[in-house]
Amino acid sequence: DVYKRQLLKNNYFDKGLVTIEQIGYKYNPTIIDGVKQANPTWVNNVNAYRNKFASDIKITSVSQL
Repeated sequence: DVYKRQLLKNNYFDKGLVTIEQIGYKYNPTIIDGVKQANPTWVNNVNAYRNKFASDIKITSVSQL
């Protein structure tokens, strides 16, 4: 969907957030031992979905999104 891609581009990629962990730090942070970080459960879930669909969709760069 073009709208969702534009949101990702404007809110994350254009700000230098290109990894799942970097996006999770902004989108779904948590505090563990007094340190703000990406929620590990969210990161693991996103990675699992990415891996599930990786064989169907070949994305080699952020610009392809």
